[in-house]
Amino acid sequence: IKLSAISEAFNQMIGASTTSFSEKIKEKINISTPKAELLNKESSFLKSEDPGLRFEMDVKIEDCGSLEAQLLSEKALAEGLGKMFHPDKEEPLAQKQVESQEKVKVEPAKFQEFEKPQAGVVESSTHFDEKLELLLDVPLRVVVELGRAKMTLKQVLDLNIGSLLELDKLTGEPVDILVNGKLIAKGEVVVVDENFGVRITEIVTPRQRLYSLKEKDIT
Repeated sequence: IKLSAISEAFNQMIGASTTSFSEKIKEKINISTPKAELLNKESSFLKSEDPGLRFEMDVKIEDCGSLEAQLLSEKALAEGLGKMFHPDKEEPLAQKQVESQEKVKVEPAKFQEFEKPQAGVVESSTHFDEKLELLLDVPLRVVVELGRAKMTLKQVLDLNIGSLLELDKLTGEPVDILVNGKLIAKGEVVVVDENFGVRITEIVTPRQRLYSLKEKDIT
């Protein structure tokens, strides 16, 4: 239970008793909000080893003056009353004095030492496969290229709705499949459940990829 919850519980308890006393003496009594403070377990009034609480408040009675009142309570009683008024709050009582006395321990960081791999030692296939699996979830950009066209700036500016754009591909010629901008395969356009798709008909060899890159650089 937090100190604020316990203070509110004691405030309601004292407020109820003050109202009853005010009705008996027929005088208005004003009390300030109690301020809770933790006490060390060495306090003489405490019977248990746990720390206690002290509540301070000002009491003003009309036509009689004012006085400063203190209410001392052991931890068990304070927490019990706090749970009665606030059953949903189960946080432990803040140990302010204990926290102020605790010192932060700073220790140098310790790192595990690894031996340098010997030259010529090949990693096991299992270790290599584990590293390879880390790359399997890397996202790649796949693009199907139907064709290309060269145009002047004037031709681009003249484009409008209904304009025809002639590509460098012939009818029935396979389309290019690019992964991250690199040609890897060729295929034919198909329709799958009302969506366009590509059926791969040829896997491009590394030599063909090299030639395609040279052709693009030349063009």
